[in-house]
Amino acid sequence: MICVDASFIVRLLVPDAFSIEARKQWGNWRHAGMQIIAPTLILFEVSATLRRLVYMKKLSPANGDNVFNEFSRFDILVSHDDPLRDRAWQLAKQFNQPRTYDMNYVALAERHNCPFWTADERLYNSVRTQLQWVHWIGAST
Repeated sequence: MICVDASFIVRLLVPDAFSIEARKQWGNWRHAGMQIIAPTLILFEVSATLRRLVYMKKLSPANGDNVFNEFSRFDILVSHDDPLRDRAWQLAKQFNQPRTYDMNYVALAERHNCPFWTADERLYNSVRTQLQWVHWIGAST
C-alpha cells in the first residue's frame, strides 16, 4: 500500500514542477500492483482544488472537466472512521499543526504501516524528522 494526499494527486493531473516525478512514482506503483489509499477527504480536496484552478482561469473549463473526470477514474481506496479522525487530532497536536486535515493522511498511512507521499513541502518538513516513512515528491527530483 501507498498513501497519497491531494497535493500529490493534483500534481498527476495538473502540470507543475513536480508532475514528472509524480507520474513516474504513480506509474511505478501501478506497475507493481500497489494499492493506493487515502482518507475520504481526498475526494473533496482534489475536487475543490481543480474547481478553484478553473475559477482562477489557470485551467480552462474543458480542461478542468477532463482532469476531474480523469481523477474520478483513479483507483484509490478511500476510507474514514472515527478512530482515524481521533488519531489525526492527536497527530496535529503532536506536530503543532493548525489544521487536522493533513494529519488524516498521516494517520491512515500510520495505521496501514505504509509510505505516505505528499507534494506539500510544509507538511513534509513538519514531520520528516520523526516519521521517516513520509516522503515529499520534491525530494525525489
